[in-house]
Amino acid sequence: ENTRISPGEGEVQYSNGSYGNMTSLGAIEIKANNFMDFSFGHGKTFLGEGYRSLFLSDAAGNNLFGRLDFNIGKIAKYSAIVGEYIHYHPSDPAIGDVVRQKKYASVHYLQTKLWKKVIIGLYEAAIWAGDSSGRSNLELNYLNPFVIMRPVEHRLGSPDNMQIGSQIKYIPTNSMTFYGQFLLTELKVSEFFGG
Repeated sequence: ENTRISPGEGEVQYSNGSYGNMTSLGAIEIKANNFMDFSFGHGKTFLGEGYRSLFLSDAAGNNLFGRLDFNIGKIAKYSAIVGEYIHYHPSDPAIGDVVRQKKYASVHYLQTKLWKKVIIGLYEAAIWAGDSSGRSNLELNYLNPFVIMRPVEHRLGSPDNMQIGSQIKYIPTNSMTFYGQFLLTELKVSEFFGG
């Protein structure tokens, strides 16, 4: 009731003790060859392991996305995702035609098998909002799926939020999996040690 947000659905409308929401999803996927898939649509995206991944979880509502996946056999998988997200805030009007603030994300994720039962993953993301940083459009520099984004972000001098993460998964048996994830978001050492 306070936030008007439902996990996995996004914004809901609350009126006279009842809740309601509208959901729309759809996508097109093109399998270019045995190694590359391209998806474009409005729906959910997920990266990582577990019921709720630290990297990119499907707990949010549907969003516009483009996704490029590369599969190098059973050795490695690489995903590049660009998404548009809507910023919901409890102070926004509950009903009516209101243009919500948007933020965008460019995400890269590499997963590779180290040994037969050990898999590691490396994650990076740049999250930027046109409304907060003085830009009102997509940052084209982040659309390159094969670039390490932190140097690009630094060169732009942008205030965007950068995230890096890693994951390890161990599969001792077919019915058991252990995994761990680590996510670091926008750590500024001078601010961290400056109080």
